[in-house]
Amino acid sequence: MRSLDIALNEILVGDIEEFERINKLVKQARERGFTLTKDDGSTYKEYTLKIIEPDQPLDDTLDFSQPSIKRSMEAGWQKAQQVL
Repeated sequence: MRSLDIALNEILVGDIEEFERINKLVKQARERGFTLTKDDGSTYKEYTLKIIEPDQPLDDTLDFSQPSIKRSMEAGWQKAQQVL
């Protein structure tokens, strides 16, 4: 289980780094009077990133039981209400 948690964390960290890299490029482009566009023609937008983490560890990563899912969701909702 621990190795799965580590792998998932590494994926999350990589995703956050990629988000921050693209967000920085969008900001730099805007500051210089440019707009970055996607392949479909829509524009990239700059966003403020807020990472919301529970105060306590959640249940086991592979525990998909209804009680575990409900506890994790409730912890997430409560923390999001505090942060947002």
